Amino acid sequence: MKIGIYSNGFNYSYDDLKRLWITADRSGFDIGVIPDNSTNGLRGYSLQPNWDAWTMLPALAEVTDTMRLGPICSPVLRRPPQVLAKMSSCFDVMSEGRLVLGMGASDYPQFWLPWGMDFPTAKVRIARLAEEIQVVKRMWTEDRANFDGEYYRLMDAINMPKPVQDPRPPIWLGVVEGRRLMPDVVARHADGIAMVSHNDEDLNERLDDLTAACSRNGRDYDEITKVQMVYVTLTDDASYTYRDGIARHGTEMQLGAQVTQRYIEAADTGSYRIVGTTELVNEVLAKLQRRGIDQILVHFSSTEAPIGGAVDAVIEDVEVFAREVIPNFEEA
Repeated sequence: MKIGIYSNGFNYSYDDLKRLWITADRSGFDIGVIPDNSTNGLRGYSLQPNWDAWTMLPALAEVTDTMRLGPICSPVLRRPPQVLAKMSSCFDVMSEGRLVLGMGASDYPQFWLPWGMDFPTAKVRIARLAEEIQVVKRMWTEDRANFDGEYYRLMDAINMPKPVQDPRPPIWLGVVEGRRLMPDVVARHADGIAMVSHNDEDLNERLDDLTAACSRNGRDYDEITKVQMVYVTLTDDASYTYRDGIARHGTEMQLGAQVTQRYIEAADTGSYRIVGTTELVNEVLAKLQRRGIDQILVHFSSTEAPIGGAVDAVIEDVEVFAREVIPNFEEA
């Protein structure tokens, strides 16, 4: 099982993110991913810096050597798929073949409506996503790409340079919600599924949905990389709770009682949030490995800034994690 790092970038400066990625790269993390929701911040952070993924990724590629890199996820309709194909092709060349392209059906209207951008129904977004993936693949691999879909069209479209990965970079689809349509899109078009499952039951249901979708579509289930997000706060303090940490941090950040309460409620939903020692982390990750997860993406937060920030403390935790967790899951 491979282990990568995720950061939403909240309360981090440009230099903070570079330092974090340099540390992760040198510490043996397999991949580094960042979100692609630059149109708005989240829950009280709307006036904090919110970094654009495709502006930041080349900079992170320049300061790293081995980690694969990519967005989790570039949402449907954010950019025309023809433009995304061009951007991602160039990035794969610039990073020397380290791109993993995360794509998704998008999630919250708050990332769209304030900028005057349409936010169609889930059914329409998913149908568009299926076409966008096909457009990107064709422009990555064909000298003159043609496509005639309901939403997108290519007519001898030329995209140069091509990605350097052979036959092309992998595409992971982010699946947070929705169990009816997305599994079939993954089975038909994707190389991986990136999940934010809330608990064991939720994860099992999503994997069962994928199994059924693969059976319907004649796809080998084992071909698809299964990715799970895990949230980690390392601490030896048995009295510390993530809930209390959020309450304190929300007060320090002057987020207001309503916003802080939403963070607390989100923490209570689970989402594989591990608060404790590296021994506990190893136990949870071993369970996920047994369930068939191929790739973990770890979002680190410190006890002093559980909502975001405190990069020095996070970097220390990343180094501890690299020493005490990653070696237990390296391939023999």
